[in-house]
Amino acid sequence: MFTKSNLTYIDGRTSILRGVLDKACTIIQKSIPSLNVFLEEVYVGYDGGNDSYEAFHDGERIVINIYAFLPKLVKKNPSQTMVHDFVTVVTHELAHALMPNAGHGPGWRACHMNMIMQVMRTLEN
Repeated sequence: MFTKSNLTYIDGRTSILRGVLDKACTIIQKSIPSLNVFLEEVYVGYDGGNDSYEAFHDGERIVINIYAFLPKLVKKNPSQTMVHDFVTVVTHELAHALMPNAGHGPGWRACHMNMIMQVMRTLEN
């Protein structure tokens, strides 16, 4: 199940995680404005019972599996580390969107690392 804005909240933790994901996407958008069109295609999913993956890109959209992040949320005030986790996951999938046939090869890695570096520069300022 994935939706843009009508995620059925299992409990308050999914709402918190959705807010952290939104913050991560905002950071990416401010760091790399040219990715805005791709960020509009980031959706929340909840694959209950399956934490074996955090996200995927299906060629059209990026789906973040919120269920996989529940164990990382130990309190209702998530740490900055969790924001960074979402930034890493979203940029990972954005690299797949930008380089659809690159797998996890050197071109994909360079693309992903470039995005991470741009986000880091923004966070330093």
